[in-house]
Amino acid sequence: MNTVQAFLAAHGERLGVERLGLEGMPSCLFVTPRFRASASVVVLVSPPKGGDPVLVAKIPRLADGDAGMDREAASLRAAQERRPGGYTSIPTVVAYERFGDRPVLIETALAGRALSPAVVRRRPQAMVDLVERWLVERVRDDAPVGPDDVHRLVTEPLHRFALALPGEADLVERSLALVEPLAGAALPSVVEHGDLSHPNLVLGPIGDLGVVDWEMAEARGLPLHDLLFFLTFVAFARAGARTLGEQMAAFDDDFAAGGDARRAVEDHAARLGIDGALIGPLFVACWARYTAALLGRVRREGPVGEGTAAWLASNRWYALWQRAVARGGW
Repeated sequence: MNTVQAFLAAHGERLGVERLGLEGMPSCLFVTPRFRASASVVVLVSPPKGGDPVLVAKIPRLADGDAGMDREAASLRAAQERRPGGYTSIPTVVAYERFGDRPVLIETALAGRALSPAVVRRRPQAMVDLVERWLVERVRDDAPVGPDDVHRLVTEPLHRFALALPGEADLVERSLALVEPLAGAALPSVVEHGDLSHPNLVLGPIGDLGVVDWEMAEARGLPLHDLLFFLTFVAFARAGARTLGEQMAAFDDDFAAGGDARRAVEDHAARLGIDGALIGPLFVACWARYTAALLGRVRREGPVGEGTAAWLASNRWYALWQRAVARGGW
């Protein structure tokens, strides 16, 4: 019996999973992501007689756990608590507790089909509008971003990045100078997903949006980060960009003055009441933070090896960070 089946057998009655049709031995499909930064195994749980998954479980690959699972559980709970009755567009945490030698995270599954690059190519503006509306609903005007948040979200991760890779000290210092205005800015705090692109987006049965995989989330995050990330995915998808060169060209086209992505960001910032002068610092912070987080996911302790450094240098998110700094922000 696998870990998830054993967990549900032991705790299913307490958690009320019988209403999901999981009496007996549920079917479990194990998904083992192959990308380098993946720290967990995903399990899709379906009723014994078949059908769509009704639960999703995550188990860390290593027994000492995965910080991403902690963030996912905390951020999903924070997001669901913001609205009476919660949101149907994001998973609900059913359980997050230790079982045997490692923690198990159980969430409700979201039905639908992937919002894939092919879907974006067919209806790019409709998909941008759909995601932008979803983001606006999750703004937390009651809890604005403060200097401590900026230090936790931006300054501290970049300092750790520079310590791990001393050769990047100049890039970090230039980035910190560009994002400095954020520390004293009036910005709304948001529940930030952190990786808002394929394959983490689902189109529901009535064309509604579902968002899964919250391992890079922040319960108190920065505005624009998720939109910038999604619009970059749209730029790559529309251009059919596969190589790093193609992706950078697509990014430059969409985020150039008058480009579709640039207009979408400026409109969204205005809708949230964000000073246009802060878009540049948020733009730099987006790619710097994501790159630093990637390094944190593949490195435990000790110096960064040559293989990891080379992998990072060839990564598109690192290239976007360099590009944002080279152009001085927006």
